[in-house]
Amino acid sequence: MVGVISSFIVSFDDLTVVLFVTGPRMATLPIRIYAHIEYYTDPLVADIASSIVGMTIIVMMAIEKLVGLDKVLGSG
Repeated sequence: MVGVISSFIVSFDDLTVVLFVTGPRMATLPIRIYAHIEYYTDPLVADIASSIVGMTIIVMMAIEKLVGLDKVLGSG
């Protein structure tokens, strides 16, 4: 439960930073997600989050297979 609260606080802080960094014609993914949550109640945001987690896992598995995570992270 503590991890969930911590990740929410960190991601919410990132959202406020992104709000001040973007321009009027540029919309980053956190801005688009926040706007979508404001107006719609569908599982699109959960789908996006699942896709990002899945892509991260695939990239980490590819790095492990090709090079090895120990070499990439500098602990081996």
